[in-house]
Amino acid sequence: MTKEKATLEMVIRWLDSNIDDWTANDLWNNPRQEIKNSIAIDSQDLKEKIELALDPQTTIEQIENGDL
Repeated sequence: MTKEKATLEMVIRWLDSNIDDWTANDLWNNPRQEIKNSIAIDSQDLKEKIELALDPQTTIEQIENGDL
C-alpha cells in the first residue's frame, strides 16, 4: 500500500466516524447534537467528493474545476 492510499483510507475512516455521529436532532433538540449533525453532513459531502475524485472515469480537469 502506498502512503497516499493509506492516508486516504485514514481520512475516509475519520469521515465515517463523523457520519456515524449523526442523530435526528428533532428527537433531542440539543445544540451540541446540531453541531455534530452539521459536521456529519459536511463529512458525508466530503467523502462523496473524494470517492468521485478517485473514480477512474473522473478526469484531473473535473477535479481541478470542482465538477464532481
